[in-house]
Amino acid sequence: MSLLLAEFYNSPWVLEQTTHAKMAEVLERWSMGVRLSPDQIQIAVGDAPQTAAQRQERASAASGGGSMVLPVYGVLTNRAHAKAASTVMTSAEELSQQIRASVRDPDVARIVLDVDSPGGSAFGVQEVADAIWEARQSKPVIAVVNATAASGGYWIASQATEVVLTPSGMVGSIGAYMAHIDRSAKYEKDGEKVHYVYAGKYKVEGNDTGPMGEETLAYVQSMADECYASFVQTVARGRGVSVSVASGPSFGEGRMVMAQQAVKAGMVDRIGTLAQVLAEGSPGPRSPGRGLSTAQARMRALQLG
Repeated sequence: MSLLLAEFYNSPWVLEQTTHAKMAEVLERWSMGVRLSPDQIQIAVGDAPQTAAQRQERASAASGGGSMVLPVYGVLTNRAHAKAASTVMTSAEELSQQIRASVRDPDVARIVLDVDSPGGSAFGVQEVADAIWEARQSKPVIAVVNATAASGGYWIASQATEVVLTPSGMVGSIGAYMAHIDRSAKYEKDGEKVHYVYAGKYKVEGNDTGPMGEETLAYVQSMADECYASFVQTVARGRGVSVSVASGPSFGEGRMVMAQQAVKAGMVDRIGTLAQVLAEGSPGPRSPGRGLSTAQARMRALQLG
């Protein structure tokens, strides 16, 4: 297996599965030496990079009047700063920096996240979530899901002061996973034998020359479990619910949840569009209860009644 494929399959993902499958297809093709012609690339990619760039420009242009609009589009990666990739990506590191800069900017009264993401690599997502949580202690952070916040995308969005979901949108896919490919049958068919010379008991465990052993499977499962635990604990914090609720059926248990049901479950605060949120303008001075989501603030108001 190529180093690129090994990295892809051995990394934890908080990504909607269809997108993961598409990425795997491209990487597998590359690993086999298959290269598309410029015409084939154009057909496959289309104008996606240009469209993404234009959308980001529109988001930036929408900033003003005290609102800073930050786009959260495409696959989340830890340090993807490439602007001309065929797959739309958001760098977790860069997004965290933008959020902190917006908090420090005295001209920014609120941060608006324009979210449309299937999730991505687990690396860097918790850091973005924490940056949003910290930001909302001093300024309102509004996450507008426009139109999908899946897996890592929802992990991030859930930390906002308020989560607004477009009427046709979806949120959820709460979960984490890793993949293992057993290529032993293919190697045998091709007349290939792979022999590893290594030091370190577990250095080459999980390689693709055979199925996972029980000990390796338990180790990989523990990694997925740890990532998932961080995911649901963070969602519970952001949405003001228990971990059992965040990991339970009302929050989808790994499935996507449509707009109306997401509001009922408390996964989002209300249904609306980015244009409507921007038209509402920036708020005045913060009232007591900073850091609370809209749903939590309503509950506190009722309790103080």
